[in-house]
Amino acid sequence: MRRPRKPGPILFWFTLALASLGVGVLAVVDLAGVDVPASAYPALALAVVGAVLVVGSFFGRPGGLVLLGLVLVPVTALSLVVENVAGARLEVRPTQASALGDRYTLGAGETTVDLTGVQDVVGLEGHHLTVESGAGRVEVTLPEGLDAIVRTDVGLGSVRLLDRTGDGPGLSLNQAYDAPGTTPGVDEATALTLDVRLGLGEVVVVAR
Repeated sequence: MRRPRKPGPILFWFTLALASLGVGVLAVVDLAGVDVPASAYPALALAVVGAVLVVGSFFGRPGGLVLLGLVLVPVTALSLVVENVAGARLEVRPTQASALGDRYTLGAGETTVDLTGVQDVVGLEGHHLTVESGAGRVEVTLPEGLDAIVRTDVGLGSVRLLDRTGDGPGLSLNQAYDAPGTTPGVDEATALTLDVRLGLGEVVVVAR
């Protein structure tokens, strides 16, 4: 007589226990100093679910494992995207005003524009700089002794613009920065104009 197949819930709880054990071991390895990417955790759980599904097709029923696998697939994919975003970097650190371009663009990742090393700051007067990114983090550091007109636009995220902060969707913060030691009042003709545009993430503009 044909043996009855094991009910789905048994496989489901067994899979959860096995996946939890695997993730726990991975966490111990991570704490031990081995560089374990964040995506490895959901990927390991997804691999366990996939393996048990194969076994369950012969010796049991999948039960809720299919649904669990469908949840883990986008989680794993999202964690991989986040890692790639965090890994991309664009750094701009000019020492001369002539070395600063007019526009810098990064699809996703971390963009850093540090103008504190510019020796001939007067050469930045009247310069219009645009920094754009689809997702990630943008940080711009203004140099000493230079006024600035800063405009920021973020689709969704947060902005720290000198002494102002904001967060949420459709965020726009603008500020005229009157640098210490300069003539009172900000004149566009003698100031650095900075436009920062970001789709998703964080914008930080600071002055040294």
